[in-house]
Amino acid sequence: MATFKYFIRVTKKKSDKPVNIRIRFYQGRKFDCTALTGKSILPSYWNNKKGEIRDVAEYIDKECNDF
Repeated sequence: MATFKYFIRVTKKKSDKPVNIRIRFYQGRKFDCTALTGKSILPSYWNNKKGEIRDVAEYIDKECNDF
């Protein structure tokens, strides 16, 4: 059965910059192909184990006291 997997490659030097999302298509030992998707993401927003975007909430103005 053929399988798709999304992943990113990160080096410690680029951990704060967007990196390319890659896709891997493979079927056992017969076929194995990797390509760039054309999309990029910050490594802190990516879950490599699940191969998907993390659910992250960030607040732009963390010290807002308007409530």
